[in-house]
Amino acid sequence: MKIPHLVLAVFVAVTTFSPALLPGADTASSSHYLQAFDAIPPLNPQDRKYLLEKEWRGHPLDSNAGQLLGQHDREFKLLREASKSGTAVDWKMNMSAGPFTPMPQLARARDLAKLCLLRARWQLQSRQDAAASEEIITAIQLGSAVSDQSSMLTASIRLTINDLVCALVAERWFELKNETVQDVLKALDRKPIGGTFASVIRSEKIISYDWLLRIIKEAQAKFPADDKKALQSVSEQIHPIFPDPQNQGAPIETQIITAAGNTTAGLTRYVTAIGPLYTELEQVFRMPYPECKGAAEALDRKISTHTNLFVRQILPKVWDNRERELRSEAFVAMLHAALEMRLDPAKAASAIANPNGTGPFLSTRFLLDGSDRGFKLKSNLPFKQIEPAIIFTEKTGPGFMVMGAKIGQKVP
Repeated sequence: MKIPHLVLAVFVAVTTFSPALLPGADTASSSHYLQAFDAIPPLNPQDRKYLLEKEWRGHPLDSNAGQLLGQHDREFKLLREASKSGTAVDWKMNMSAGPFTPMPQLARARDLAKLCLLRARWQLQSRQDAAASEEIITAIQLGSAVSDQSSMLTASIRLTINDLVCALVAERWFELKNETVQDVLKALDRKPIGGTFASVIRSEKIISYDWLLRIIKEAQAKFPADDKKALQSVSEQIHPIFPDPQNQGAPIETQIITAAGNTTAGLTRYVTAIGPLYTELEQVFRMPYPECKGAAEALDRKISTHTNLFVRQILPKVWDNRERELRSEAFVAMLHAALEMRLDPAKAASAIANPNGTGPFLSTRFLLDGSDRGFKLKSNLPFKQIEPAIIFTEKTGPGFMVMGAKIGQKVP
């Protein structure tokens, strides 16, 4: 759903977590996560800025960070226990609020995964290898658990956490003992329980399409003899989900109602026209590479030039999201390949499957200022903005970016 200004506001604003926020979240695995989320107190603004917003890549954690990270060891044990279930987590979110559906577990999961990985960084630095292994595995499982079948945003959180795991392991590669490598490899080999973009499209339809049809029907029932008031009710409810037109004419909801003929019956027909596009979205998101690229770009053009204003406003960018998903899958596969090669040095990267690519991973040495610092694995997926590659640091020295848009560059 392409209304991130609203969904993200709900996602970010609700940073404390209580079982009461998610009625019916009573499965064993979700209850364990809820207990852990509730037990670990949120960081105060100062500590949050210090731990989660400071650039730690390429720099050792200081004693202050270590002290903050160790404050709630007992509570983090609850999180580790919750992650060991390995079963799908039913958060039982009530989607009746449509785009206003609270998703408080997302903010908590994202922050706790970051804290787990910071704790792992500290433990590796302190030579507590077994503890570091547990924290990395907890982050992996948390990313899967939170990305249920709810929305594009929940699936996106899984990709973010996966990328963070890959970056930490690659950066601290030289500190990992084989026991840790084996543990992380086993965690990656567990069957993924999280949602993909393709798997959440039906829920996205409930959040947007079904909600729009329902509020129109409810407005008609509330004002059966006054269609103007019914339209005003709908307009007030949909106004917050659209961005400010910024002096570019009438508010978007007014433009939509006008285009629909200024009647609730016309508005219903206008919304109904969106329905078939969700089927197209799901089909394209399920396509493998390279077939999905052309199909996604064609669907993006169809959406961006569609005469229906709702289509242009609420449907997601198809190729941008699919490309990100493919790239994250490649990162995880490269991490898996590196772990396997670490345990079996005779195994070559070319012998390990490259998901969605047309050939094996390319393995090269990485030099920084003329000094050999490690090896680089790269997929041949032709992504433009971010290179699908990871550098695994084998020797200490000045910090550098191991993946992302600035891969290979020194950390400031």
